[in-house]
Amino acid sequence: MRAMSVSFDPGSVRIGLQWREGGVREASVRVVRPTAAAMLRGRPADEAVRMLPLLYAICGVAQGVAAGLALSAARGVPKDGGEDAAVLAEAQREHLWRLLLDWPQALGMERREGLFVAGRKKLQEGGFADWAQDALGEHCADIGRRLAQLPQPVPGDDPQLPALDAARTLALWPRLDAAFAAAPLYEGAPASTGALARHPEQATLGPLAARV
Repeated sequence: MRAMSVSFDPGSVRIGLQWREGGVREASVRVVRPTAAAMLRGRPADEAVRMLPLLYAICGVAQGVAAGLALSAARGVPKDGGEDAAVLAEAQREHLWRLLLDWPQALGMERREGLFVAGRKKLQEGGFADWAQDALGEHCADIGRRLAQLPQPVPGDDPQLPALDAARTLALWPRLDAAFAAAPLYEGAPASTGALARHPEQATLGPLAARV
């Protein structure tokens, strides 16, 4: 069995500021995205699917499942949703980390290490959903209140990517090349994806709180 060695640039966000007369007069943001496609190009398809989760510190399982589904679709092989349980478990672990450790620290709140350990134990033993509803409700509400007090993006400046089927996706993006990977656009402009795009009715909470 051949050993696999991967060296991968995780990407970065580079912020430039022009400072004049005691204040910021101009700002620029440049997102340098990971070059996952370049790492995988030329490799056997099954090997590429196995490698993909190793390239991501966040959502590695979900990335691997998505790659596997894409490969199955390209081969014309039906694929059931049996991997959804693994993706859900990963999402629960990562949300638990963000909600109890990262977000509180960023918002000047106390990190909830004890609650985090209890949640991880529930994930392993079962019954996490019921536990989370009881144990995390007030904590999440507190985070929402803190976020609502922060300056919010201007409404309308944060368009959401709509739900698209495969045919519509192919019509919008007939060629997923390196330029698209570096700066993916929807109808010529950026659009938000993720949970808020799937549940736009939550936007009434305010852009920051709605995402949590």
